[in-house]
Amino acid sequence: MKKYKGIYVYEPGIKTELEKKYPKYKVTKRSDSEQGVTKFIKLENVTYESEDGSKVIPYTVATRPTKVKKPNTPDAVSALTYFVKDGQVYYLVGNQFRAPIGRREISLFAGLVDPKDMEDDVVEKGLIRAITRELGEESGAKIIKIIPISGVMAKSAGFSDETEQSFLAEVDIENMQPHLEADEDIFSMIVPASEMENFLEEFGSDISIVLQNAMASSVGISKYRTFIKDSINKNKESEDEDE
Repeated sequence: MKKYKGIYVYEPGIKTELEKKYPKYKVTKRSDSEQGVTKFIKLENVTYESEDGSKVIPYTVATRPTKVKKPNTPDAVSALTYFVKDGQVYYLVGNQFRAPIGRREISLFAGLVDPKDMEDDVVEKGLIRAITRELGEESGAKIIKIIPISGVMAKSAGFSDETEQSFLAEVDIENMQPHLEADEDIFSMIVPASEMENFLEEFGSDISIVLQNAMASSVGISKYRTFIKDSINKNKESEDEDE
């Protein structure tokens, strides 16, 4: 399999090779939580009633005990990251084992927003602080510039109240040193923009819906194309200076 700076570069057929190389997982035990509330999850019974009183909806919702209670602040942040080499765009994505679904998923680099991220009153500044930390831990890449590409989105509205906001970020992949936690199994992949259609088709359901939407936004909306185009121009200028 082809690599660039130690990172797998997508090319047609790579899925089979990765499946041979990385371990599969299986459930060895399953039981209800006796604790009821963990660091990241608790269940809440909520009841909604229509204004005219004609309909009542009782529901059990999964929520996070440590969520930031600040208006317009998502529970999590994610970033579609890319870099430019020789005037070409390459996306950097994460390939991660996800315990709730029992298999690997290719997704944006992401993480939870902590209360300490929001110590000042500027929400976007706090969110960028959070995604910078999470990206550094999961991939080791460093952000050069960043722009939001979504609002605050509900991720699984039929099950939980978790929300997420996504960003588009140009990154520096030199000297990447991820710092994974013991229960994390993540590696980075490079997807050439020219191979995006093949990549989406080959990995299919392995790709998270948020990643698919972010990729579509980055190539389909003019202001994000301009954001990336500026990176390409700067890359060419830098290469000209090196010559």
